[in-house]
Amino acid sequence: MRDNSEKRRKKVAPLLCAVVVVVFLGLFLGALLLPLLDVGSGDGGAVVILILYALVLLAVIVGVVIALIQRLREIERGEEEDARKY
Repeated sequence: MRDNSEKRRKKVAPLLCAVVVVVFLGLFLGALLLPLLDVGSGDGGAVVILILYALVLLAVIVGVVIALIQRLREIERGEEEDARKY
C-alpha cells in the first residue's frame, strides 16, 4: 500500500508541470490563431506564417504529452530509482 501511494505522490509533479505547459501553449496557440477567424483579410503570406507557428506549437504540445506518458511509465515501473545509481 505504501508503495502505491509513493508512486502516486511522485506522479503529481510531472502531471502538474505538463498541465501548466500545455495550458500556456494552448492559450498562446489560441491567441495566435485568433486572427485567422478574420478570413476576409486576404493576406495569404501572413496566414501561412501563422499556420506554421501553430504547427510548431502543436508539435511542442504533442512532445510534452509524449514525455509525460514516458515519465509516468518510468515511475510506474520504478525506473527512477535505477537512475540514481549513476
